[in-house]
Amino acid sequence: MKAKMMNKYDKHKPLISQLTFPQLYYVYEITKSMENEKILELLNIQSLKYRKKLKFPNNKINYFLNPEYYIYRYQSDEKEVLEIEPYKTDILKSKDDIYDLFINYINNNDLIGADMIRKFIQISIKKNKDNNLLVKKLQKINNNQIYCNWINSFNWKISDPYKPSKYIK
Repeated sequence: MKAKMMNKYDKHKPLISQLTFPQLYYVYEITKSMENEKILELLNIQSLKYRKKLKFPNNKINYFLNPEYYIYRYQSDEKEVLEIEPYKTDILKSKDDIYDLFINYINNNDLIGADMIRKFIQISIKKNKDNNLLVKKLQKINNNQIYCNWINSFNWKISDPYKPSKYIK
């Protein structure tokens, strides 16, 4: 439990009596926001991700329609990339125009599709180590500002509101 990281945490006392006013207010804000069912669902998904209880990839989830279930990983295996629909079909259809597909995903604000393209190119580079064209495409992808901003939004562990900043490692 996060409260154990507090300096003066005593497991023999009730947690509520050990929280400071700002911590209690933050709990209050979270509970008020839970009255909205959509926010409650998003908080539940975030909780599942944080506790590593969400199975990913899951063939039963359409990540295009439900992007909140997507778990970002920089490195991935071929199975993960070729398992997530509808991206698998799009990638296999347009192997030759893969960067154009990436730009199309970016323009349509489908950043999960863009991430699938990056992962597919990374895997292809590992298989064909001397392919400079793929390396250049990967560099273009990594320099795309919209994509980079989206990737940075996944650093939620760094800005975890439950962790005091001095405990972030």
